[in-house]
Amino acid sequence: MKQKKIVRICDIASEVGVSCSLVSKVLCGRMGNSTVRPALAERIKSVAKLRGYVPNASAKALFSGRQNTVAVFVSRHGHPESDLTGKFIDGVVSELSKTNRRMLLQFFHDEEDFRANCMPAAVRAVTDGAVVGGFPYFDIRPMLEAVIENGLPVATAFSNPISTCIPNSGVSQEQVGYCAARHLIECGCRRPLFFHVNEADGHLRLSGFRRMMAEAGLHFGGSQIYEIGSFDSEEASVRMAAPLLSKMKYDGIAAESDSAAVLMMNAMLAAGIRIPENVRVLGIDDSPLCRFTMVPLSSISGRDQERGARAIRLLDKIGEGGEPENEELDPVVVPRASTIG
Repeated sequence: MKQKKIVRICDIASEVGVSCSLVSKVLCGRMGNSTVRPALAERIKSVAKLRGYVPNASAKALFSGRQNTVAVFVSRHGHPESDLTGKFIDGVVSELSKTNRRMLLQFFHDEEDFRANCMPAAVRAVTDGAVVGGFPYFDIRPMLEAVIENGLPVATAFSNPISTCIPNSGVSQEQVGYCAARHLIECGCRRPLFFHVNEADGHLRLSGFRRMMAEAGLHFGGSQIYEIGSFDSEEASVRMAAPLLSKMKYDGIAAESDSAAVLMMNAMLAAGIRIPENVRVLGIDDSPLCRFTMVPLSSISGRDQERGARAIRLLDKIGEGGEPENEELDPVVVPRASTIG
């Protein structure tokens, strides 16, 4: 494959018939004491765009005083197989690559991790801004506000905003539950079972599921809610529920993670319950394993990759003097054979 020729400033200067230094000044927006006719400046920019000129990142940094680097701090969340962290980072990288910027990546779990490993990188001498994603396992707001007070822009990609001065790219967990119930109802379910995790996001999802059931005029409550203590206890909870599955009168199951949904499907298939003919099964996270189960699993996506890209755009906006704003994306259903046959 023939390698694409790199377009240089001198190539543009030769085509337009001006000096290399003039082209450099026009394209970087720093004219100094020089002047240029507006029509000529537009001609230079037009040729640069037409030829696919890409500024050298190092040279651009020297002119602008920028590092061309964004710090990305991520707390790992979800089950390892969910790949939520990987999707988020993919979105960040795809957006940064559009402007030839680099990523400084640091993982953290608790306040001590963040203070020791992330705060030293959250300074202008190292980076042009910071994006924080994953799940806030502690009150991270005071430290991020301190970073902003020191002059570094910050954006987050948590489910919900943590501060009015920090822009956030989020997704409503209440809406996740609502979408789950709506999809099962649209697939013909009238008595679904909801596997409820007794944690903050779990309560919001249950609220959304309940709201959709009420809007559809369907009963929901009591034995239709099977409570799991935490995401860590899913496997044990599913094993306890398995003996009940062959006697169940439910026509659908919404699990709060893909891993729990897969465990449920395996138990049901072993008990001779057909999916989706007897029971429709839906997970949450749209993890890679959804495509490789015995019956491909339908799931709810929180659009983590897109939220990573949007967080970078929110960071750029406030870096250019814009006001902090929050974006809340709607979750989407990714239908597969477990609900639609």
